[in-house]
Amino acid sequence: MHLWVGAFAVSLLVYVLSADRGPQWQDSGWQQWRIITGTLEHARGLALVHPLHFYLGRAVLWSGLFTPSFAITLVSCLAAAVGIANLAATLLVATGRVIPAILASMALMVSHTYWGHATHTESYSLVAALLTGEWLCIALFFKHRSVRCLLLLAMLNGLGVSNHLLAALVTPVDAFLIIRACRQEKKRLLLGVATVALWVVGTLPYVLIIVGRMVATGDVGGTIHSALFGEYASQVLNAKLGVRTLILSVGFFAYNFPNTVPIAGLISLLCRKHRKSPFFRLVVVELAIFVVFVMRYSIVDQYTYFFPVYAGCALLAGFGYAACVEMLSSCRCRAFLVISMCTILLTPVTYVAACSFVSSRGMLSGLVGNKPYRNGYRTFFIPWGAGDTYAGDLNAAVRASVADGGLVLTEDGMLTWGLRYMQATSQIPGDVEIIIMSRSCEEQQIMEIQAKIDDRLRAGEPVVLVPRDRDRPGDCVSSWQWERHGDIYLLSGPIGGEQ
Repeated sequence: MHLWVGAFAVSLLVYVLSADRGPQWQDSGWQQWRIITGTLEHARGLALVHPLHFYLGRAVLWSGLFTPSFAITLVSCLAAAVGIANLAATLLVATGRVIPAILASMALMVSHTYWGHATHTESYSLVAALLTGEWLCIALFFKHRSVRCLLLLAMLNGLGVSNHLLAALVTPVDAFLIIRACRQEKKRLLLGVATVALWVVGTLPYVLIIVGRMVATGDVGGTIHSALFGEYASQVLNAKLGVRTLILSVGFFAYNFPNTVPIAGLISLLCRKHRKSPFFRLVVVELAIFVVFVMRYSIVDQYTYFFPVYAGCALLAGFGYAACVEMLSSCRCRAFLVISMCTILLTPVTYVAACSFVSSRGMLSGLVGNKPYRNGYRTFFIPWGAGDTYAGDLNAAVRASVADGGLVLTEDGMLTWGLRYMQATSQIPGDVEIIIMSRSCEEQQIMEIQAKIDDRLRAGEPVVLVPRDRDRPGDCVSSWQWERHGDIYLLSGPIGGEQ
């Protein structure tokens, strides 16, 4: 218990101090907007609703103790800290060693993707908290053979499914464990019914939404498809694994663990004692499931989904560190543990050095982009959210231009959510219209936008352009007269230069 509290306190302090306190872009900004406005539905399908995270965000927001954006991000900080504490406690239960638990949990705490999720508005940190909670329950069950651990395991997995469907990947493993355990219990029927009932109760926040949609639309098949896949059925069911994906996956892993975690994980797999452990074997199976799923999940931000793989690798590394602790009489083992602690502590320095090296040479410029007010290198290579002020800077520039009304055109739909945050929090008038411009420059949309611009100009209101590339507005607006102000543009003359 002391280790859990200590790990939670330290990681929470790190995450809160390094959290992004402002509005955010992309899915994080969309989630912030949904929570602030109370919009449970998601335009891309039920699979992206994440009701558990949604309602927790609403609860913290309701407290009124913090600004809306920071309040919602605090859910990520808290959940991520719980995940680190759970991992430390799991390793202590499974190995009986404190040092391995500390090393492995610290390594996960400072890993790039996990740290990034912890300090931005994301549902992934809650996935990690519940998944590591399941591991702790399983470890306790194997140690004490208490059926209460199985009951809690079922509840946590059900809640995990309510939060994110990633949790459903290990539901079969949990079910297999529970079924085997039930066979050895006298009241096996009661235990089986109780675990199923608790799992169902855990899934209710999501199941009730699905049932409600079915009743409202009468479309059972479409609702089930939306609940399982959203708009990403082809990516979820993709069975191909390219060489590029494999190389990137290795690169992601190396960047998250520029320390001894890979070596310690290999040691654990080679250790005969650990291979005999049923808990260890179960974790290996779950890790394999996550690896297979994530590596062929072909989406743009695929790297963000590797966090359960990293959590599993950190857990295996803990077993490897435990093997070294058991051989402390060896000078090599003592040296390895010291090197492990040093490299883990230096992991944040590695991120800063990598960012400085790549940015100073202009490498990967196509990847990081040139979005308004954003240092793309910092965004991609530095995990913590503190210092990510680009969304707030863009909002401030736009707010100064449309404080009394106007029209905002944006070429990037995913940064629009940061702008909509201002309307959701009454920082700009509600009649300010924000329009996402199509990339294909469709004539019909251009005509509609021209009509809206004419209306705003007649009313004496400004028209603002937020470009995808701050130095090169797109072809759709190239014939219009713009005046640059910082990284945004104001319409300075009639359309097409006509007088």
